[in-house]
Amino acid sequence: MLQPKRVKYRKVHRGRLKGSAQKGAPDHWVAVVKRGKILFELADVKENVASEAARLASYKLPISTSFVKRERQKVEG
Repeated sequence: MLQPKRVKYRKVHRGRLKGSAQKGAPDHWVAVVKRGKILFELADVKENVASEAARLASYKLPISTSFVKRERQKVEG
């Protein structure tokens, strides 16, 4: 079986290549948000309080947001 001459590609050394972050504190978090993704869901809150909370939270986000309200369906029976 052909193998490269460099040692870093061998299976024996696979565990040694992975490093761990031990210095400093994380200052940024990254998440991929695609169109149509629900970021926050609120329950048991009045609609005016929820829309105000969503409006204030949208100023902190680097993407455009919209407030979506789910209509409750009546159960027949």
